[in-house]
Amino acid sequence: MLLYDTNLSLALKSEIGQYEVKDFVLFQAKNGSSKFENVYIKYTKNKEIRFKVKCPLCNKYHYYTYSLDIFFKREMLIGGCELLGEQIFFIGKTKKVYERINKYMDIRNKVYAML
Repeated sequence: MLLYDTNLSLALKSEIGQYEVKDFVLFQAKNGSSKFENVYIKYTKNKEIRFKVKCPLCNKYHYYTYSLDIFFKREMLIGGCELLGEQIFFIGKTKKVYERINKYMDIRNKVYAML
């Protein structure tokens, strides 16, 4: 018998480039709701999860569809703004999400220091 860890974290970029992270359990998020104001989650009959995310960068909605299997095969998923080519969210194992955000913040701080 296989046991899967369904405890995940979702990090969403804000308008000012900071990430807000919230933890959730994959199968406890109700259809249409999430812990974020601008993220809507829906489960489909095809064993897929659909995300509707209001982009903090271009202010339009972006849509993402993932099979349930992908959450168990990968440690993290990255979604971005199709218009600007920027990352706007990370979903995955809590440790990996925080590692990615810390790396992003380190790089950002170094760039600001160079300016």
